[in-house]
Amino acid sequence: MIKIGERKCDNLEFYDWIRRGLERKEKGEVSEALHCFWRAIDCNPLNSLAWFNLGVLYGEQGDIEKALECNFKATEVNPSDAQSWINLAYLLRMKGECKDAVDCLIKATQLSPLNNVAWSNLGCVYKKTGDLQKAIKCLNKARELNPLDNLVWSNLGIAYNKAGDIEKVIKCLNTAKVLNPVDPLVWSNLGILYDKQGDVENAIDCLRKAAELGPSMASVWFNLGTIYEKAGDMTSASDCLKKAFSLDEYDDMRLVSDLVSREGQES
Repeated sequence: MIKIGERKCDNLEFYDWIRRGLERKEKGEVSEALHCFWRAIDCNPLNSLAWFNLGVLYGEQGDIEKALECNFKATEVNPSDAQSWINLAYLLRMKGECKDAVDCLIKATQLSPLNNVAWSNLGCVYKKTGDLQKAIKCLNKARELNPLDNLVWSNLGIAYNKAGDIEKVIKCLNTAKVLNPVDPLVWSNLGILYDKQGDVENAIDCLRKAAELGPSMASVWFNLGTIYEKAGDMTSASDCLKKAFSLDEYDDMRLVSDLVSREGQES
């Protein structure tokens, strides 16, 4: 357990270590960046900025336990920083601790009611727990705050899909596609949706576009192959399925009936 000590240097030295850490991080020098952030903490453990950046860096390296510990410290020394609560919730959700993640995100929305990321992430956690009414409400709040966020529109479409409101699903996914036409996941979800409606032609068009934009996404090739098989084009089906099975991401394959979401943002 990390213990918080007393401040040992002035602000100038503290922020110099933060600056060095961010520079090292930008260059991909992870060990050096960690050293700099820890030196900043040694200077002033009561400033949440160092804990925040250290938590983000540990999270990026996949060390969730250390990332959580640092983010807990960030919220402890500065409980009024909404972004620290957002990042803490993100990590808690990765561990499957959705109830605690909801508590953190509610805190973030209270501290920063105009923060669309906090509302979006809260909606995604509610969606994950099956509370679709709250999920849709929060995602719509995020959409109102930033109507140009394609991720919000995409996740809102997923929530409406789970709620069975297909008309709104199509509207949301098409809006997400307009806002970010190079996102293969949006095209893939549209293709899956069209397939569920029996519109094979549009399903194939969308999934071909998804494959063009995301050629390493095994699930896209798998879904495209499956739909070609339904359409009776066995040659194209075989080619697509062979492509899917050849990719490293094959273990992450989704069934053709599943719409896939990127659930939330760390910052």
